[in-house]
Amino acid sequence: MGPIAYMLIGMGIAAAIGLYLSNKAKQKKQRDAARQAAVSGANIKNDITRVGSGGVLAIPHFTPGETGTFETYVKSRNRYTQEGRGQWFELICECKGRNVLVEWQKEGNSLYVTAGYEDENPSIDRLNLTEADLIQFDEGQRQSFSWSGHTWTYEHSCERTYYENDGNSGEGFYAWEFSLPDETQYITIEKYEGDDGFEVYHQHRIDANKINVYDAGSA
Repeated sequence: MGPIAYMLIGMGIAAAIGLYLSNKAKQKKQRDAARQAAVSGANIKNDITRVGSGGVLAIPHFTPGETGTFETYVKSRNRYTQEGRGQWFELICECKGRNVLVEWQKEGNSLYVTAGYEDENPSIDRLNLTEADLIQFDEGQRQSFSWSGHTWTYEHSCERTYYENDGNSGEGFYAWEFSLPDETQYITIEKYEGDDGFEVYHQHRIDANKINVYDAGSA
């Protein structure tokens, strides 16, 4: 094979590589344009309080060692009420096959948001607590417990109501609230009427200003 043939082969390979890189750049540009259209078209105010089922948002990483944000898809929106506290909302989101529970509440002009992975919620046994211990918290005989290298302080316990899919029919339950001293993490223990067991939720405080809403969904 002569020099000219080698040169032509080299030119062909270079052209193929150039075409491949050009197509990749074009695809990325199209994806970025679609994302920008979604952001500007569906969420002008970038307001998590407007997000419902079918929404898409990015929230800050809350697990230790991780930075930046990650995207989640909102599967449903539920509402909670408590006498003296008003109402707050829970977005059940999905990210890579895992449920992320995002809760938000407005108090005046302030917006408070927490998040946690559902599959990382501990059981009441893992907290080394019993129903008798919870009664002691109710009666003021105990003020804290230790778990995961932290001391969790009892905040309060009360009756609450849960409204699935933000509907009109509510379900009552009793809740115990605990927090870290710096209020960056929270634990809620719940017991629903007629149930023998307890549900535990471990939530992390996240910066509401770092949440990006790409699609408000149906709220």
